Amino acid sequence: MSKLKIIRASAGSGKTYSLTKEVLLTLINEELTYFRSLLAVTFTNKATAEMKERILKELHLLASGGNSDHLTVLMKATNKSENGVRTKANAILQHILHGYSWFRIETIDTFFQGIIRSFIRELGIAGNYNIELDQDKILNEAIEALLEDVGNNKEVL
Repeated sequence: MSKLKIIRASAGSGKTYSLTKEVLLTLINEELTYFRSLLAVTFTNKATAEMKERILKELHLLASGGNSDHLTVLMKATNKSENGVRTKANAILQHILHGYSWFRIETIDTFFQGIIRSFIRELGIAGNYNIELDQDKILNEAIEALLEDVGNNKEVL
């Protein structure tokens, strides 16, 4: 199984369904704590919340004996019986709920902020840094700083 899978598609094309299926398939095929090694990156907070919700919902449906659209695919792809898939889904769900902070489905912004935080000293960034994503706010602050310097700096004037 490939360690990196990229799914690109337009809005409304079933990306969330496909990603949910891929994550479930990976989780069912791997050891119970594999979710700690899994990272799914999306672009919006809404997509992140939806992905987490769908994965947990499907695991719950599988674990509780409910109807899941993914059951047949999971059984075929893993060569497990229905009971085997449901038992594994229950165990995975329990592990995720007890180690929820390790269940990493996040936005690309959150992912890169985590990388920056990990390498803050090496990047020479002060510990009280702040990442701002609002371009208008940054532009306004830059203009205000420039206008303040105009009165104090003859070169800028």
